[in-house]
Amino acid sequence: MMFRGWRNTQSKSVAMGVALLLAAMQFSGCSERESAGGTSTDAGIYAVTNKTIAGVSQKGPMRTGSTVVLEETDGPNLVSTDRIFVGTVRNNDGEFRIDGVSLRSPYALLSAEGYYKHDVDENDDFPRVKLNAISNVEKRDEVNINILTHFTYGRILALAKKGLDFETAKKQADREIANAFGFGELLVNPEELNIFSGSNGDNGLLALSVIVDNVNISLLGNLAQHAWLTEYHPEFQYCRGGCHFYDEKGNEVSFDESTSMQMLLDDIASEFAEYGKMSGPMIDVLAYSAVSFLGNHVHVSMKDSVVDREEKEYEKYISSFVGYAYGLGDCDAEKDGVMYELGRASESHKIFSCETNQDSMDFGYAEVLACKNGYWMVKSFRCDTNDFWESDEVDYVEE
Repeated sequence: MMFRGWRNTQSKSVAMGVALLLAAMQFSGCSERESAGGTSTDAGIYAVTNKTIAGVSQKGPMRTGSTVVLEETDGPNLVSTDRIFVGTVRNNDGEFRIDGVSLRSPYALLSAEGYYKHDVDENDDFPRVKLNAISNVEKRDEVNINILTHFTYGRILALAKKGLDFETAKKQADREIANAFGFGELLVNPEELNIFSGSNGDNGLLALSVIVDNVNISLLGNLAQHAWLTEYHPEFQYCRGGCHFYDEKGNEVSFDESTSMQMLLDDIASEFAEYGKMSGPMIDVLAYSAVSFLGNHVHVSMKDSVVDREEKEYEKYISSFVGYAYGLGDCDAEKDGVMYELGRASESHKIFSCETNQDSMDFGYAEVLACKNGYWMVKSFRCDTNDFWESDEVDYVEE
């Protein structure tokens, strides 16, 4: 099994004479590997000199001690020169800082690797993941690393190989990833987004992070995970954390929450790198995850016109993605109260009817995609009472 998108960041040794010179200069560096605070004394003109690069690394937030690596590139080709600067995440919000960055080219490759906190679960299991980003650090002091920068990373490199300059390639990739999730211009400049901030773009990022996280929140065979593994990794579709396989180097790897999350992220990134959009099967996977989250977490009265709910701004973007994925648009006044068949998002959908729905005929009820008070939700509809299950009519109660 190959993990697409993983990069080898092992450094190369410099010439012996240069290494001895550097060693003699009070430990300013003894190889091409630069720790946080290190600087380069190589001759040449630098586009970036002795600069500090800070930001946050988040798939849920990376835990303290996670590693952040910044790599120099050769310029427009965006090929790594193997000169790297290393820093660590300083707190459990994912904040990092790398000091003393000097680069010949302003275009830098970044990666963050370590354990992260789930977006949708309060358990103490911390999976491990690696996220990538690419940025023009001459123009900014802060570069955030998140799932959107991971998704656009390969796309930017692919467009650069086709001859596009960096700025053009990045703008196209940023625009394409926003459109791929139905968010328009909301997610422009992903390296500026932070799940702990409150802008619309930040909430959009958090919504997508929740959707992705919800696919692999537990290896218990949820529908989203099953759809993903069946389509992309059928050899693991019946795994529940106990499977093993060998990677491209012959190393035995356990199929656990860390490897499954990395595989999912890399599948999306690889697909997007090639096409600049997501396929129908991947839309189905993420739509299953999104509707599952909305069904469990958004409590809106289905009977009353008054909404009593906890205001979590990111949830409206999860609802927005559901409407986009199913081709229904936002839940607006015109659709309010309408129920739709719940199935594959990539297939055409029709308005729900107890007389034609197989589940309702067999069991007397069915799961439906309902529009109410501005949000798409998944609810159980009872055909005998022509109403929703009482357990699904729980309003938000203030603590």
